[in-house]
Parts: sequence; structure tokens; C-alpha cells
Amino acid sequence: MCCESNITMEKPEWLDRTVVTNDGSELSTKGSKQGDYWLHCSFDIFGFSYRCLEITDITEGEKLSRYMVKPGDIVLADRVYGTIKGMEHMLSGGGDFILRYRTKAFNVYGKDGKKLDLRKYFQGLKPMESLSVHGFYYSEGKKRPVRIVAMLKDEAAALKAQRKMTRKMQKQRGTKPSDEALEMNRYIVLATSLDYSEERILELYRARWQIEQVFFRLKELFAFGDVPSKNEESVKAWFYGKLFLAVLCETILKRECFSPKDENLMHALGFVKPVESA
Repeated sequence: MCCESNITMEKPEWLDRTVVTNDGSELSTKGSKQGDYWLHCSFDIFGFSYRCLEITDITEGEKLSRYMVKPGDIVLADRVYGTIKGMEHMLSGGGDFILRYRTKAFNVYGKDGKKLDLRKYFQGLKPMESLSVHGFYYSEGKKRPVRIVAMLKDEAAALKAQRKMTRKMQKQRGTKPSDEALEMNRYIVLATSLDYSEERILELYRARWQIEQVFFRLKELFAFGDVPSKNEESVKAWFYGKLFLAVLCETILKRECFSPKDENLMHALGFVKPVESA
């Protein structure tokens, strides 16, 4: 159905590897005013299929080490996953990573062993312009190479991101973000182990953002977050039912009008064409 409705994403011609995005969603059962547990997802972006769906208690954190990595995988994930343990897990399994850089998670050092102030490298960037900074981080006393790719957002996007960060911190902690955090939030900053061009690194990460928008719409429009049970199998059934409903609606909306005898639509919806009466 996704293929019939052109919901899937076309794989770039230059890419010959599997790209997976790992993410989690906090869920609540009906009547609950807070999160009850996590739904952890590992999704093949261009294969458009789930590699993993796991339900855990709300006390479980989001971490990349939860997910299996296969040799050759490129793993995309948001900044909450941008930790040394997560990066090491990806590399130990023969994969690579593109993660949103999390300033408090680890430091980046230059060839001289001194900590890099990344903001100095970003100064002078024009909107939508990008650059790379090569450095390393320490893991168990050993140097590990890492590359930082950054792009300056346009002014509207930067202001929107800064306001969002301020609201989130005030709601969660009752504090305002630091000047450094606000400054860094003007950029898309990625940590990666790949040597692709900056344009290709950013292109792959944008694919993750597009998939995230699909699930945001699913959760907001189809009330996916209000699940009826804590049973893992029931939650998965609920999830797939909601996903099917969303794709079904997309399929119908892509046609301004349709007939029950429309063979292409009936095929897309998985129905058998009705037998015409004598």
C-alpha cells in the first residue's frame, strides 16, 4: 500500500548501503497523565520496514546499544542517542553512524589534543552553508576519530528552534537554556563516522527527519499515543492497526474521487474486485 501511494522514499542512486533510523516514543495508557512505557523502533528508511519494535517500562532509557547493528548499516538517530557508548556500539557491529551532536555528551579534540570550541569553526557560515571539522573523542583512554558536519539554519528555522528549546527547558526544568546552547541550536550539527560529502551526510539525515514527520502525523492525527493496554503484543497490534489506517487514508486522499469498481484502487487497498452480477 505504501508503494502504491508513493509514501515510500526513493533510495539515492549513489547509496549502496542499508540506512536505519532508531527512535523511541513515550506512550501512555488511557486515563494516564504521564508516560507509562516506551516503544522502541528501528526502521529501515529506504526498505520501509521495521527491523525492531520493543516495548519497555518508562524507566528504561533510550540508547543505541538496545538495537542490533549489522555490518554495513548506516544508523541515523537524534541527539539523545549521541553518546560515546552508542557510537562505539555502532562501530563494534561493523556499522557507521550519523547522529545529532549532543554538546554535553562528549568533547571533540584536535590533533594537538586540545578541546575544540566548535562555535569558532561555525562562525562565518552563511544560511544553508555547511562545513566539516575533523577531530577525535576518547573512549576508554583511546582516541576515536569523529567528524562533525554543521550547517547554519535559515533565520526563521533558527528562531523557531531556539524558542522550542526555551519552552522545553522551562517546562521540564524551570530554567532557561545557556547562551552556548542557544548558539549551537542555530545549526544542524551532526557527528558521523562516514567520509561522504557534507551534502550527502545532510541528505541522509534529512531522510530521517521526513520519516519522523510521518510518525508525528500518525501519532497526532490518529491518537496513536493513547494505547489501550500495557501488553506488548496488544500495543504492537494497536500500532500496526493505526499505521494501516493512516496508509489507507493516504491512499484514498490521493484520489480526488474514486469508484468502488476502480481496479487500481481496489488492488491498492487489498480488496478483491467484486464479481459483476449477471
